[in-house]
Amino acid sequence: LIARALDVTDKRREEWAAYDLQTRSGVTVEVKSASYAQSWPQRRPSIISFDIAPRKWVWYSETNEYEELSPPRRVADVYVFCVLGRENQKAEDTDPLDLKQWAFYVVGAAFLDREVPTQQSIGINALRSLMRRATRHEAAEVSYGGLRTAIEAAGGQR
Repeated sequence: LIARALDVTDKRREEWAAYDLQTRSGVTVEVKSASYAQSWPQRRPSIISFDIAPRKWVWYSETNEYEELSPPRRVADVYVFCVLGRENQKAEDTDPLDLKQWAFYVVGAAFLDREVPTQQSIGINALRSLMRRATRHEAAEVSYGGLRTAIEAAGGQR
């Protein structure tokens, strides 16, 4: 979804690469996704949490080599946190192809580095709280149509 929003579907994602996507302008993007509803039976909605840990190493597909990062750091310029559905939504009513059911939170890595420099993960409520302290260029909740603009803005902060 994010690659399509950025019009960068011409290149396959490398599973162990330093980041998930790169915009045509060079902004690197790490995509994280979660859903309250799962395809298996649940007693309660899933807890939404995302990995934001600074990385200790990075792999480059072009050279098939690892680089140790000292000190550890976040490699991508921007994080896009994608949340499918609502907490009280039933699994059978959740459709990942319906873009209106997704919430997209675009956060610049520079903002994460400043606000939560060593934090390993972040839950959805903490993420929303953190975003309230950001300018619209540092972080924004956007619709699918607003992804490209928000990613470019947040990527320019690093």
